[in-house]
Amino acid sequence: MINLHDIADEYGLTFVETTTERSGYPSHVKGALIDFKNFQQAEEVAQKYGLTIKEFRKNDGWQLWYRCRGEMFEPFQRSIEDYGDNYTMWEVGDEEEFFDIYIRGQLSQCESLEEAEDILKYGKEIYEKIQELEEGQAVITSDGRYYETINKQRMKYYYDTHHYAIGVMENE
Repeated sequence: MINLHDIADEYGLTFVETTTERSGYPSHVKGALIDFKNFQQAEEVAQKYGLTIKEFRKNDGWQLWYRCRGEMFEPFQRSIEDYGDNYTMWEVGDEEEFFDIYIRGQLSQCESLEEAEDILKYGKEIYEKIQELEEGQAVITSDGRYYETINKQRMKYYYDTHHYAIGVMENE
């Protein structure tokens, strides 16, 4: 029998308990492993131990992760649609577009020196964050302010009280 705790120790993964209930209520509880560095590592572990790659979800306050149906064949693909209104995503090479759209566009509508200073202050921070990006990353802005830098492909993320993870478990 496969010992998920031993595999977790060997690969530096996290053992979690999962349920079949969308509400997080305990039902058919089984163990799983999450916190893979990338999808390739999850594939290697799954193949080596005969495990299945799945998506897991959990709300804040839940003890158990809900195991979603079906298998996963790629990491989560984050996009601006994961955010709400007033958010913008900037990627590698978007510095000029950001300058034209945000800086020039906003400065042309300024009605005071203080307003222009704020645009330049926050715009410079965002511009520098875009310059620091590595391939596969993106800068998220909200209402003209830096919000966060993300990896567009993820194995785990958190948004609005919900946790999402890709991991492995024994076949059901």
